[in-house]
This record gives sequence, structure tokens and C-alpha cells, in this order.
Amino acid sequence: MNVDTPKVAAFIEACSEEIVLPAFRNLEMLKIRLKGQNNFVTAADVASEAFLTPKVLDLLPGSVVVG
Repeated sequence: MNVDTPKVAAFIEACSEEIVLPAFRNLEMLKIRLKGQNNFVTAADVASEAFLTPKVLDLLPGSVVVG
């Protein structure tokens, strides 16, 4: 299987610009939850996964996304 690396990189860059960077050092405490001991998940994490998952699955049908 050949992966279109530039396309994947573009997905990640778009996610960074649209979701991750605007949230960086700007998260309210209510948007952070504990997933396990010393394992936190933020609203930006959840939004990033929701943004990237359908794009990756369209590009690589049959793949599995673990987030």
C-alpha cells in the first residue's frame, strides 16, 4: 500500500492550524479531563481526532485509527 505522504502531512498541518494551535495555552480547565493516572485528554485532542479520522480513512480505506 502506498501512502500519499504529502496529503497526510497536509491533513496534519490543517489540523494544527485549525484546532491545536488556537487551543495551545488557551484551554479552560473544564476542557481537560483525566483519562487515567497522569493521562489527560483535552477538547483539542478530541477535536483533532474527529478532524483527522475521516480524512485518513478516506485516504486509506480499511485502515484503523487508534487515538
